[in-house]
Amino acid sequence: MCGISGIVSKQGNTNIAPLLVKTTELLAHRGPDDEGYFFIHSSSQNCYYGAATPKSVLEYTLPYTPKRPVEGAYNQQASLGLGHRRLTILDLSPSGHQPMCLSEDLWIVYNGEVYNYIEIRQALIQKGYTFKTSTDTEVLLAAYQEWGIHMLEKLNGMWAFVIFDRKKNILFGSRDRFGVKPLYYTATDAFFAFASEIKALKHLTDTEINTEAAWEYLVLGKHENIRSTLFNDICELKPAEYFIYDLDSNIYEIKNYYQLEYNSAWESYTEQQLNTQVEEIQHLLKESIQIRMRSDVPLGASLSGGLDSSTIVQHLLAMMSENHSTPLLNLFTAHFPNVKEDEFSWAEKIAKQKNTHWHIVEPNATELATELDDLIYTQDLPFFSMSVYSHYKLMQHFKKHGIKINFDGQGSDELFGGYQKHYNCFLWDAFTHSDYTAVIENIKKPNFPSFNSPGKFLKQFGKQTIQSLPLLQDIYAPQIQQYLNTDFVKSFSSNISSYRKEDKLQPLNQFLHHQFCGPDLKVLLRTGDRNSMRFGVESRTPFADDHILIEKIFSLSASLKIHKGYSKYLLRKATKNILPEDIRLRRDKVGYATPENAWYKSIQKELYDAIPDQDDAFIQYSKLKKDWFNLIQSSNDPGRLWRIINFMKWESSIK
Repeated sequence: MCGISGIVSKQGNTNIAPLLVKTTELLAHRGPDDEGYFFIHSSSQNCYYGAATPKSVLEYTLPYTPKRPVEGAYNQQASLGLGHRRLTILDLSPSGHQPMCLSEDLWIVYNGEVYNYIEIRQALIQKGYTFKTSTDTEVLLAAYQEWGIHMLEKLNGMWAFVIFDRKKNILFGSRDRFGVKPLYYTATDAFFAFASEIKALKHLTDTEINTEAAWEYLVLGKHENIRSTLFNDICELKPAEYFIYDLDSNIYEIKNYYQLEYNSAWESYTEQQLNTQVEEIQHLLKESIQIRMRSDVPLGASLSGGLDSSTIVQHLLAMMSENHSTPLLNLFTAHFPNVKEDEFSWAEKIAKQKNTHWHIVEPNATELATELDDLIYTQDLPFFSMSVYSHYKLMQHFKKHGIKINFDGQGSDELFGGYQKHYNCFLWDAFTHSDYTAVIENIKKPNFPSFNSPGKFLKQFGKQTIQSLPLLQDIYAPQIQQYLNTDFVKSFSSNISSYRKEDKLQPLNQFLHHQFCGPDLKVLLRTGDRNSMRFGVESRTPFADDHILIEKIFSLSASLKIHKGYSKYLLRKATKNILPEDIRLRRDKVGYATPENAWYKSIQKELYDAIPDQDDAFIQYSKLKKDWFNLIQSSNDPGRLWRIINFMKWESSIK
C-alpha cells in the first residue's frame, strides 16, 4: 500500500526531477516507510533515494537499490521519472523498495495488494520464473512479462500500478476492477503525469474548477460522475480500466478490461433455491476474508456492531483461532455518548470476546473544529457528510496504536441490498414480474417496519414520478439551493432529467449493479482510501474487491436478496452459524450515527468566520452569511447543508 507518481516529458529530456520529487512528497502520508525514484536520462537510467529512504535500503544490493541522492538528478535532463512512497505490509525487508525492476527493461511503481499473489507466483515458478523477494510487486512484474495485459484477468485484490516497458517504450497503467485504489493523471503541453491523489498533480497545471462537476455536487449531490473530477485538467482512470502511453508518439489510449455481469431474470423465491446457494456463499465469504489476512504486520478492523463489520470480525477471530495465531485482533469503534442512534452496545457484543483488543474512539465537535481543514485537504474532493470525520478519527487511532491494516465492511450494502432504495426497487421488480406473493410478504405486518414501509415506498415513487415531468422537476428543490448562484443553478438545468433517470425505480439487480460499478460505491471507497492513507493505514474490503464473491452474488436472482422485510437476506443466511442472532437479525442499523446537527451548532461560529464576504460563481456567500445562524438552528437537512460548507472550505483550500 503506497503512493505512486510519474512524469513524462513530452519535449524530450528536460529537468523533471524537482517536479517529480514535489509530486511524490505530496503523497508522503501514503507511504511513510520508504521513498524511491527512477529516471531515464539521455544515455543512462538511474535509481535515487530521498530523505525518507531507510539506511537499510541503501545497504542492500539489488538492481533497483538506489545509490544516489535524488538531489543529484536535479540538474540532469530526463525524459521519464517514476516516484514511490512505501507503506510496508508484505516483505518488510529492503527488497520491497520501489521503483522495482525485473530487468533493466521492466520497471514498476505499485499501490495496493494482490491477495492471490502466492498462487500466481507458484504458477509462474512452474513456468521457470525465479523470485528474489516475497512481494506481490515482483509477482506483478513477472505476470506482465509472461501474460502482458492479460495478467489483469488473473488478479484478485486492489491495485493501481504503472509499468515502464522499455522494449516497447510504453507505460502500462491499470486500476482494480471496482476502484478501491485511486489513480489520477493530467496531460499538458509539456507533461503527462500520474499520481495516487489529485493534490499531488495540482502544482503541475493551472487547472480550474470544472463547473459541471461543481453543479452535479452542489445541486444534485453527485460526487463522481465525470472523468475530469472537479478540476478541468486532472482526470481519473476509472475502475476496470488500463492505459497504454506510447513514449515515442506521446499518445495514450484508455480501455476497459472487465465488465461485471448481473442476473436480470426474476425467479420466484423458494427455500430450496436459497439453500442451494447459501453453502457456496459461506465458502466464498470465508475465502474472501481469509486471503485478505495475508500480511506481515498485525491486523485490525473497524467495528460498528452492524451485520457487515461483525461478519468480518467473527470470521477473522475464527480463522485466527484455527491457525493458532497468538496476536490479539485490534478492533476500533466510533462511540457517540448520549446520541440516540449510537451503536456502542451492539459493537460491545462482538468486541468483548477473548483475543480482541477494543479501542473506543469518541469523535467530538471540539476536535472537528481543529481538524476540519486537514480532513478536507485529506479528502481532495468534497464529500457527502460529516460521517467521514468519524472514519477519519478511527484511522487516526489505528496509527496511534501502530496498526497498519484495517478490515472494512464497505461494499456489502451495494452487493447484498442494504438500503431503503433497494427495498423499493425490490418491490418494483416483484410487482412488474407479477410476483404478488413477494410484494405482500414484504409489505405486510410485521415485516415492513423492519426496513421500510408501503407509505415510504409510495412517497418515493410519487416523488420520482413528479420529478420526471419537465414542468415539475423543481417541486422538491431543497431550501439550501437558494444560497447558490442563480445563473450557476440554471447552467445545467436542461440536463436534470437525464441525471434523475438514475434514481428512478428499476429492477433491483440493475440498480445494485449501477451502484456497485458506478459512482455510489466508488465515492465511499475514495473517502475510505483518503482517510486510511492519511494515517498510513491499509484498508482491506472483502465485500468490495473480491471479484469471485461479487460475481457469484450478482449471478443470483434479486428475489433472494430481500425477503420478508429483511435486507441483505443472503448475507444473513450465510452468517447463521457465525453471528449472534440479535446482530444477525438486526433491523435498525443506521451506519455512522454522527451527530451532525449538534456538531454544526457547536462550531457554528468557526464556520461563520470561514465564510467569504464576496459571492463567487457558485455560492451567494453574502446571503449565506446573513442567514447563517438562523440556518444552523433551523436546518433539518444536514446533508445538503454540509454540501455548502464542504464546498466553501474546499474551494478556499485550493486557492
